Formats: sequence, C-alpha cells, structure tokens
Amino acid sequence: MADAWTAVHIANRSPTVFLHDGKMVEILESRHGEPRIVPIERIRFREHLSRAAAWIKATRRGLVYVSPPKDVLRAMFAAPDPKLPILGFVIIDLD
Repeated sequence: MADAWTAVHIANRSPTVFLHDGKMVEILESRHGEPRIVPIERIRFREHLSRAAAWIKATRRGLVYVSPPKDVLRAMFAAPDPKLPILGFVIIDLD
C-alpha cells in the first residue's frame, strides 16, 4: 500500500487528485465550462493507479502486467493518504 501511495504522489506532482472534506476529489469542467469539485470515481482512480505504477503479477509463464488489485483500490479509497494536496475551493476568474 505504501508503494502505491508513493507512486500516486509522484504521478500527482501537477495535482489532479486532491483531498476535500476527507475524500479524494478531482476538478472537472461542467457543461458550461466552469470548474467543479467532484468525488473521484473508483474507475477513474484505478486508471490513475494504472498509469502511476507498473502492476505486475508472476505467473507460470513469467511476469505479466495487470490492473491494480481491487483490494488495494478499496483500501486506498477507505483511507485516503492525508499527504494528498488539500483542496478547499476553486476560484473562477470571470475576466
């Protein structure tokens, strides 16, 4: 789990995953182009994890790349790392 969070933090240097009210969130655009804070969906976070680290499983035929395990994903969602950047609010520039 620690290695997974380390990979997330390295991949999140230009932050896209934040903490807001104790939950993992991201900033998405509304239909009208306005930024909004939304809880990150599990499937989107799994994609983020897939890009952040190489997930490998040993098989009889050798090593194969796999998706992040669901139990790791579940645990990361249950206890987000408090070292994620904190997002309090989004300022919209109306100029």
